[in-house]
Amino acid sequence: MNTDNNGLLYFDKTSKGKQIIFPNTQSKKKNNNKSNFYELLNCKNYLIKCSPSLDTSKVFNMLKLFNKLQENITLTDLPIGYYQENEVLKGTIVPYYTSSISLYQITKNYNLNKLNEYYLHDDDNIHNLYLLLYDILDILEELQNNGISYLDSNPSNFILKDNQVKLIDFEPQYLKYGITKENIKTTLSRFDDLVFHTHLNFELDNLAIYNSKDFKTMRKHLIKLENKIRKKHL
Repeated sequence: MNTDNNGLLYFDKTSKGKQIIFPNTQSKKKNNNKSNFYELLNCKNYLIKCSPSLDTSKVFNMLKLFNKLQENITLTDLPIGYYQENEVLKGTIVPYYTSSISLYQITKNYNLNKLNEYYLHDDDNIHNLYLLLYDILDILEELQNNGISYLDSNPSNFILKDNQVKLIDFEPQYLKYGITKENIKTTLSRFDDLVFHTHLNFELDNLAIYNSKDFKTMRKHLIKLENKIRKKHL
């Protein structure tokens, strides 16, 4: 890999890479050419994620900001650079997590008991799920405290690895910058959607969407929600 004038790492086609299937998301993404992934030679902990129709300026601005914030953000492994072909931006360099599974895969293909194989912090399955949701909320809040509103909280973007939850997908169009009430509200609304669909897929309950305005209120809501779910299912 090389370093450009902005101090960003980049990888180009002259450095040969082996195309592989990325295990953390649906394999269909490779088959329909929406995303391709390449193994970086001599850099086994990272992959190149290739995406169509990238806005070059937005990607560079995102990476520049991430480069500055890397030391402040401890709960998320941020993209570290970009991939180009013939000086044309094709994708970003992202962390590579082996032996992992996405929250989407668990909710769609298994029951709640399966969660314990990848994320186990309590023997109570329902409480274990809520601990996972709190971890996701912590990730979103840390990003928000650093001025990044993450607007793509869907189960496919969170994977479970070594008893931790990891955020794996950063696309510029799903990011807003600045700590504003509107940005926080939008971030929490997307998280609320994730909570809703996770419960629905685990067949726990039909939930109403909760329009929280801040992270503290959302945590209080999760506590009430867990108590309600536990009474019904235990």
